[in-house]
Amino acid sequence: MSPAGVARFRRPLIVAVAALMAAGVSPAASAPSGAPPAEVNPWGLMVKRESTRLLAVSSLSGAFWGVGERGGFMTSVDGKLWNRPRPFTDRTLYGVSFGDATTGVAVGEGGFIASTDDAGATWRAAKPPVTEDLRGVCFGSRNVGVAVGLRGVLLVSSDAGRSWSRKDLGVMESLMAVTMPSPKEAWVVGERGIILHSRDAGGTWTTERQPSAKWLYGVWFFGETGWAVGRDGLVLRYLMKKWEVIPVPGAIDSLYCVCGSSGDAVTVVGAGGKAWNTPDAGVTWTPRETGSREDLTGIAQTGKVAWAVGGENALLSSIDGGDAWATYSLENLPSYVAVSFVDDSTGWVVGRAGLIWNTRDGGRNWGQQDAGMRKDFHAVFAASRLLCFAVGESVIVKTDDGGLAWRRVWQEPPLTAAELEKPKALRKPPIVLNDIFFFDTRRGWAAGSEGVLLYTGNEGESWERLRTGFDRALYSVWFDSPSHGFIAAEDGRLYATDSGGRRWTAVSTGGGGEALRAIFFLDADRGWAVGDGGTILRTTDGGRVWKEMRVGGAVSLRDVCFVDRARGWVVGDRGVLLRTWDGGDTWSAEKPPVPTDFYGLWFVSPQLGWAVGDRGVILRYRPGGAG
Repeated sequence: MSPAGVARFRRPLIVAVAALMAAGVSPAASAPSGAPPAEVNPWGLMVKRESTRLLAVSSLSGAFWGVGERGGFMTSVDGKLWNRPRPFTDRTLYGVSFGDATTGVAVGEGGFIASTDDAGATWRAAKPPVTEDLRGVCFGSRNVGVAVGLRGVLLVSSDAGRSWSRKDLGVMESLMAVTMPSPKEAWVVGERGIILHSRDAGGTWTTERQPSAKWLYGVWFFGETGWAVGRDGLVLRYLMKKWEVIPVPGAIDSLYCVCGSSGDAVTVVGAGGKAWNTPDAGVTWTPRETGSREDLTGIAQTGKVAWAVGGENALLSSIDGGDAWATYSLENLPSYVAVSFVDDSTGWVVGRAGLIWNTRDGGRNWGQQDAGMRKDFHAVFAASRLLCFAVGESVIVKTDDGGLAWRRVWQEPPLTAAELEKPKALRKPPIVLNDIFFFDTRRGWAAGSEGVLLYTGNEGESWERLRTGFDRALYSVWFDSPSHGFIAAEDGRLYATDSGGRRWTAVSTGGGGEALRAIFFLDADRGWAVGDGGTILRTTDGGRVWKEMRVGGAVSLRDVCFVDRARGWVVGDRGVLLRTWDGGDTWSAEKPPVPTDFYGLWFVSPQLGWAVGDRGVILRYRPGGAG
């Protein structure tokens, strides 16, 4: 299909999915006689929102990764915003480590090992040489790493985790943690105070035991200075080539992990949400209130930014090296607001706080991409597997390499000196771009607040602001040819152009003035628009005459998509998902697997569609049952 055909058939839609009756859809919108027979729910949950308990966390160059129960896996590219891809296993994961920005390994119960070379977008399970639980893993370089586990299991990899060899040291104690302060050096701690040390990347090991024989659960090194923590508040420091006990006043329960910003400034965390930190190599310790009463089993730190894990549906964050802690609730998962697919395999979703995710395998795995901004995105449009655009507050970003790099191709000019002198409440508000549409890979339009309409004719490299003649917010834009198109506005009107967007005329729709949120045209004649108050408009003559109907009471309908003249979907607030099988004469409800608001929809074909929304949910549509 040509790019122009792709654009007309598939576009990002703002959607939601949940029970229609909860939104008060009237009986008049029930399924028509002769509608298709009941089938297995075609909407399946691809990214789930469920209880999560992370057990381990690691960091490298400002990025963080966490793993935990039931294959829980979360990533943060900047140490601020966390996202949760689809789990790549259902086993509990106890450790994760990255040797560089893209290459990492996760380990867990039953000897499970998986590796990634694309920053966690996809994972490959390795054939483990053991069946014991693996409790820790650390890579000192991209290729060289060590994993440890119960009953003396110690594994070494020299190929980035793809294969592993077991080291038989005659040790039967369970090994609980490992750290590699350099590509050659490794330290391991575990049951009954055992400490293992290697100076040749795991080739040979020396063994010693902490005199009290207490379990050690965590170990961390900074240069030549090391720290280990364990049962009954035990803290050890390694300095001048020997280990010594460092008392921590008030620490009487188990400590599970230790990390810091230097050999002197470290934080220890443990049972009951307890935490202490020291700025002076353990001379003084200060107890810190974390706000948690659950066991903290992992901590990672880059500079002053630290994250601790262990609580259910929550992480703890610190931006001052562990002095003060705040709770980061996993109930507040990111909102996905738009989705766009090029084909069955490749697509993007965007959302709040600069969120961009990409899949290359039909949604089985998702990888986070970074456009270098933290403001909300509102729409996304994928023109090819390599070319994609996203718009939001004051910005348009573009990738032409599949998302490896994003760059700003349009940005609102900065405020003038006169504007800056005004109080913030009186300054001109920023331009918010609400939608973007490409007719082909060269020609595209972006619409937003204050009547702003931008046009590009060179693949988005430069943008021209077109005069629309009005200052109301524009929510959606659609072109069925390079010259003929429509925009939907907050005043409940549609506006049409025959000049590529340089002149606009109001279209009489007979609507009640409710804001119109989205437009979709199947061809030059058949189009639909949806908006607030349950408004659905339909035209069969290219937009000259529109027929209005209302469904769902006062609910806002966010967008609409059709795959042929008969079959289409409309979605909106409070989880409304409507389906028509007769071109929009009548509508029926489809039940979603998760009752949450959705803000994006895209159909690749009559057999494959996507919906995204609040609380990190991504749904996939497949007739006959999804999964």
